[in-house]
Amino acid sequence: MIETDEFKAYMTSRDAMSFYKTKAASYSGVTSEMIAKMFAVQDGECALCGDELTFGTRETHLDHINPKAKGGDNDFDNLQLVCAPCNYAKRDLTMYDFVLMCLKVENKFHKTDYLPKEVIQEIVQRRWRREGREKKKEA
Repeated sequence: MIETDEFKAYMTSRDAMSFYKTKAASYSGVTSEMIAKMFAVQDGECALCGDELTFGTRETHLDHINPKAKGGDNDFDNLQLVCAPCNYAKRDLTMYDFVLMCLKVENKFHKTDYLPKEVIQEIVQRRWRREGREKKKEA
């Protein structure tokens, strides 16, 4: 997690506070503190593609890792901040299905081999970069 004074100031700016509050109000059981923590844990990056996130509510979305349509909830561990294009692409797919779809698209246009199912599952279980960042924070 980034710990610079500049990032801390960015995280507590008026735009940031408004963003956290607006996002939290849209989801039952989600607090502005949860959104702020998520933004910090993700270093202000999209959980799926790594692009920089902004505090614009139309540009940055709150995504359910396990979609609500498939039994997911609003717990912190089931939420991630993503950019709008990634959220539109993921829709109500599980992470496994989303990664598989991305690999199929990659294969179609670049003629690469699919990754084995076990590798895809490992990628999904790692929860992208979030776990790595949390471990760095603890160290």
